[in-house]
Amino acid sequence: MLLSWRAPLTTAAIALAGCHLAGGLSGLEYVDDAGAAGGTTTTGGTGATGATGATGGTGGIGGMGGTGTAGGGDGGTATGGAPALDDSGLIVRYFIDEADSGTVAELQDSAPSPLPLSIVASSVMSFTEIGGNRGLTWNAIGLDDRASVAIDGTKIHQRLQGSTTATIELVLDLREATTSASRISHIGWDTENGRLTLRTRDAQLILFHVSDGVPVGEFPVDLAGSGRVVIHAVVDTDLTTPSDRARLYVDAAPVAATGGTPQALGATIDLSTGRHYVLGNREIGGRSFVGEMFYAALYDEALDPGTIANNTAALQLSDDHP
Repeated sequence: MLLSWRAPLTTAAIALAGCHLAGGLSGLEYVDDAGAAGGTTTTGGTGATGATGATGGTGGIGGMGGTGTAGGGDGGTATGGAPALDDSGLIVRYFIDEADSGTVAELQDSAPSPLPLSIVASSVMSFTEIGGNRGLTWNAIGLDDRASVAIDGTKIHQRLQGSTTATIELVLDLREATTSASRISHIGWDTENGRLTLRTRDAQLILFHVSDGVPVGEFPVDLAGSGRVVIHAVVDTDLTTPSDRARLYVDAAPVAATGGTPQALGATIDLSTGRHYVLGNREIGGRSFVGEMFYAALYDEALDPGTIANNTAALQLSDDHP
């Protein structure tokens, strides 16, 4: 599902796609077919070997001989099945598919111990459906519409506070942002830049914050020209190489940082208190973007490239409930 913003009214595609960078930088279940049954042998004869199962199916069962041994074909590896989202470290997951138009009161969390987000919407934000994917859409920058929840005492705070690892996972189509940096996925209070936050300036640069203050990474991404993309922002301060501690992937392809200050080895996430988790804005508003958000999730693990590739493939197929 998604949220979408169109052009401001005032002045104010199972295949992986490539990443989209500025300046040229660039759950699903397997369903097996039943295998063919093995033939029946003559009395006293040796059982015939069962037929090999169809591709992706279970091998056939060999016929039972009077004194012979039954044979059984080996099933092949399942092929053609769609990938399923990996839940390792999952804290919250919002499919944003509650409606295909209009608004509702809350976004529902599909992870254990659900934590719904309250929707604050005017004429700027509503549900939409594009290419079979539902989501939220915003049609103006710099306004107040959002989905959010206070995180003190919640599973977000309990599992991220003091952690050295985390991942933000999003599906969006963002076409315009404020020069003062629209919020995409934000944890923060008042005017602070954010803690475990993604901001974008002019839809050309993604700023990744883990603590308030300077970003831990600045990543050139032409969001305005990219269309619907899957984004992963990963923090792992247990890694030796400073530049590896904050990483960004667009459609599973890593994006090289061109700025930012890496965290110290072993540095932990400090969410402080009194903060909100907000999609598409900050809690005090004023930082909406134009475009859609179809899906959002948080993990307390640093997803590895293999998991990121798997989840990207799943989300490119569908970002709504399976």
